[in-house]
Amino acid sequence: MKLIIWLEVNFPCGIVMESSFKKSGVLLHPTALPSKYGIGDLGPEAFKFVDSLAEMRQSYWQVLPIGPTDSSNSPYSLLSTFAGNTLLISIDLLIQEKLLLNNEIPNDIFPDSRVDFEKVKHFKYEVFKVLCDNFDSRSDRNTKIKFKKFYDKNKYWLDDFSEFCAYKDYFGLAKSWNSWPLSKSISESKKRNVVILQFLFHRQWESLKKYCKIKKIKIIGDMPIYVGYESADVWKNKYLFHLNKDNSLKYIAGCPPCEYSKCGQLWGNPIYNWDEHQRENYDWWIKRFKKLFQMVDVVRLDHFIGFKKYWRISGEEKTAINGKWIKGPGKYFFKSIINKVENMHIIAEDLGPTDKEVIKLRDNFNFPGMHVIQFDFENKLQDFNYPHNSILYSGTHDNNTLLGWIKENKINPKIKLKHFENLSKITSWDIIKFILSQDSMITIFPIQDLLELDSNSRFNTPGTFNDKNWTWRLNKNQLSKSTINKMNILTGLLDRHQINKKVLTKFKEVV
Repeated sequence: MKLIIWLEVNFPCGIVMESSFKKSGVLLHPTALPSKYGIGDLGPEAFKFVDSLAEMRQSYWQVLPIGPTDSSNSPYSLLSTFAGNTLLISIDLLIQEKLLLNNEIPNDIFPDSRVDFEKVKHFKYEVFKVLCDNFDSRSDRNTKIKFKKFYDKNKYWLDDFSEFCAYKDYFGLAKSWNSWPLSKSISESKKRNVVILQFLFHRQWESLKKYCKIKKIKIIGDMPIYVGYESADVWKNKYLFHLNKDNSLKYIAGCPPCEYSKCGQLWGNPIYNWDEHQRENYDWWIKRFKKLFQMVDVVRLDHFIGFKKYWRISGEEKTAINGKWIKGPGKYFFKSIINKVENMHIIAEDLGPTDKEVIKLRDNFNFPGMHVIQFDFENKLQDFNYPHNSILYSGTHDNNTLLGWIKENKINPKIKLKHFENLSKITSWDIIKFILSQDSMITIFPIQDLLELDSNSRFNTPGTFNDKNWTWRLNKNQLSKSTINKMNILTGLLDRHQINKKVLTKFKEVV
């Protein structure tokens, strides 16, 4: 399959399927990979997972935002939209490179099924201190050359981010940048250590991405529309956001009241000053898109609705009830970006209060939209007909697992589908097969659904703050050979990958 982007401003652009075969993929954030160091990383288990994707005949690996998170540990609350999450740096790979020694790694014991973020941070930061202290003496000539090239290429964001992190380290993570004294000088060594870790993260990510390419796996990344207030992005670009004179939040992003939330949602992110962005020809956004597309093949553009209209709430409000809809940058924004960013393959996350204007904006650029089967099975009263230019999910990071959802009995009993004789006896794999059989160009499954895991394994519960969100992990060897074989056969049989006669003869043995 080839992805083509049409760059002419007046011609639709987006993901185009050249092959007659539709595709499929798996959603798994790297923090959820197995690892003996308490959190998934970019080391051997990541490469093993890519092998499993290839064995399952999958074409995509979808991840959540891979930037450094704040104290919430949410991938959607980042300290930088450009930097990488250094907790994902593989210690095993550093040992292989002799940048770390075996006897320099503490013998900490971590839980297998959950990330204890505080324990992991303390452990890795101690290891990283040893790493940075010895980086110059242990790096060979080739590594030093690559380090310099990395810095020269990325200094446009690295300088600000390293300074931001050095300040954070000095004043404490809990103290807002808005209270930092401007006259305080920061250690150059602390700033350099930040650059070293970003270099190593990006080098390991690049190596993993190259391996994905060898295995014919494309990476779907994720770009949140908003950035966090406590981020290097806002700290260094205050004029691009609606802030008060004292740099406090003038407006807050969120969403209006709905059937799931009577008071709406206060996300806490600053609202963009779109006039300033337009005045600069969206330079900050162009850099942001270019950077992410260097790291992934396709971008899921989170909260696509916000580019057409966004819910703006006063910074003094305690709920989202009194917000108002404000017109977003719209078509001109995307035309400006597309003219500057090559290979701009976008998935529009258009879930939520979508209207004709949002759909028109999406279709103007041929961006495929999203459908989540759980929502449709709860609401639809007629047969399903998904457009080819769409991405169909069994669930996202915010949904319950399929099995957990089934156990909650949320399927609308009025649904009539020829594929299911008895909806009360439906299984996770029944739904997976149904999704694979649809006409959507790409289908995506959280790994928990393929493993038939219940609600205890969901990745996040929106609107809640608990120690389970973002912490679930895949156990070593939990993705069994039988599950891999089953997905391999179904993916081929249901026209989501090329299939041969040997695979067809095995179908009845597995399914």
